Amino acid sequence: KVILEKKLMREFPARLFSDKLGTFKNVKATLKIKKDSSPKFCRPQSLLLIAKCKVEKELACLVRTSVLKPVKLSEYGTPLMLVYKDNGDLRICGDYGCTVNPNLEIEKYPIPKIDDLYEEIAHSEYFTRIDLFTAYQLMLLEEESSKY
Repeated sequence: KVILEKKLMREFPARLFSDKLGTFKNVKATLKIKKDSSPKFCRPQSLLLIAKCKVEKELACLVRTSVLKPVKLSEYGTPLMLVYKDNGDLRICGDYGCTVNPNLEIEKYPIPKIDDLYEEIAHSEYFTRIDLFTAYQLMLLEEESSKY
């Protein structure tokens, strides 16, 4: 077990133990929009001055790390939801439930039952834990989907 850990640490040191945001590059997500749908634009909400400074700082960070790309105009405008973390930092979330989500064609995949998953790993020898603290930001969108 220790030999395997050391081998992985030698082969993937930057990927395994980095505090920087990574990117899943093997597959890009595609948003499929219903044919009869029309774009929805919600005006931005007013922010308190203290929240505005934090939002601007977080948006600048998301642009700097290539999570977001600035756009001049868009047919869709999604309101922000601000979530304050325990340490006082701010998480910016988009409320896509009122803009893009109703227009999506949903592909339904069954979620496996936990008992079936336990059965599959019952005789496994190695286990790991992965912390995807910003998982939704790790996957790229196809260029055509990014406009939504």
